[in-house]
Amino acid sequence: MTKIKTVSTKQFGLIVLIIFLVACTTPISDSTPTPPNPGFSVKTPTPLPNAEGTASTFLDAWKKRDYNGMYGLLTPLSQDAIKKDAFLKSYSNAAAALTLSSLETTVLSSLQKDSEAEVLIRVTYKTALVGDLTREIKLPLRYENGRWGISWEDGLILPELKGGNTLFMDFKVPSRANVYDRNGLAFAAQTEAVAIGVIPGQITDEDKLIRELSPLLGLHREAIRSLYENAQADWYVPLGEVSSEQISARYKILAGISGLSLTTYQTRYYLNGLQGAAHAVGYISSIPASRLVEYQARGYAGNEKIGITGLEAWGEKYLAGKRGGTLYVIKPGGQVAAQLARSESAAGQAVYSTLDRELQKQVAQALGDMPGAAVVLNMNTGEVLAFASSPAFDPNLFDPTNLNASALSKV
Repeated sequence: MTKIKTVSTKQFGLIVLIIFLVACTTPISDSTPTPPNPGFSVKTPTPLPNAEGTASTFLDAWKKRDYNGMYGLLTPLSQDAIKKDAFLKSYSNAAAALTLSSLETTVLSSLQKDSEAEVLIRVTYKTALVGDLTREIKLPLRYENGRWGISWEDGLILPELKGGNTLFMDFKVPSRANVYDRNGLAFAAQTEAVAIGVIPGQITDEDKLIRELSPLLGLHREAIRSLYENAQADWYVPLGEVSSEQISARYKILAGISGLSLTTYQTRYYLNGLQGAAHAVGYISSIPASRLVEYQARGYAGNEKIGITGLEAWGEKYLAGKRGGTLYVIKPGGQVAAQLARSESAAGQAVYSTLDRELQKQVAQALGDMPGAAVVLNMNTGEVLAFASSPAFDPNLFDPTNLNASALSKV
């Protein structure tokens, strides 16, 4: 016989409640559309770009000496702290003091958190005078206004410059070597020279003056007289230049001649104006502004004179010798903070040409004032023995310390 279990009213209510709760938690069929929740969406934050890209662009611009481009990569705060002109000058001055020829850079590591980043770089400064200098530098960056920018300070040029320090190169410049003819006679030499001129109104013994100057300057007596005959009485009229060695034996006699002016100066002296060979031997002058950076990268301070034309230009790397120097870090107050590096200088090497100085003189005299040029060759070897050109010029006039340099405007 089957027994039927009765359920109390209380138990029945509990069972109904459980069934109701289970029904409420039953998943809705996939076929039932879920109504949208208007006015609410979840956005995933966009990750910031890699700061290394900006650091690499900054370094590439530095290697190209594109200081304008580098300045454009600074943070707005850094640009407020240093104006563009000062920024450009700080890098160009450092490059000049270093005699910087090129840069090598390597990104070693980077750390980026939120809007701040730090990139560790290795920089090798390749210099013309003191070899390679290598430094590791931490490059700080900040993300602002939709871009990464360099948080700049002067230690990023070279760590030793932090705090306003500067670089100073104490250059050691050897004397310029001489240019000779085939027989060892000088065409150009570093020596003491004498600028010769006259003041017409003060001449009292013209015959003696011309008699003394004619062999010294290699000019005919009438040619000397023609240089000043139309000048005002109180004018200074340049006549030419000679080396102190050439004039030493007659200096006391010449110094006693009224109206004659003798002014001594240190110079690159071209013997007797090169007698028409100036086009071949050339001359030296100050470094052109357009080539200043080029020569600074080769170890020049920038205030030297270099070969501009002829053998002087061709033989610059031999004649100028090897420059040396000592690189210092200087505090804002002018004190030496540190010595970074140094190198020794070496003397220049003389250049010997195939020209014959005496033959050159004869050819120039034969050509005289006739416009044109004359070249004498050794038919067996093809060597140039003489090369005269007219109208000629006196390369001694390119030295501004020469009192006669004013005559250059008349050439």
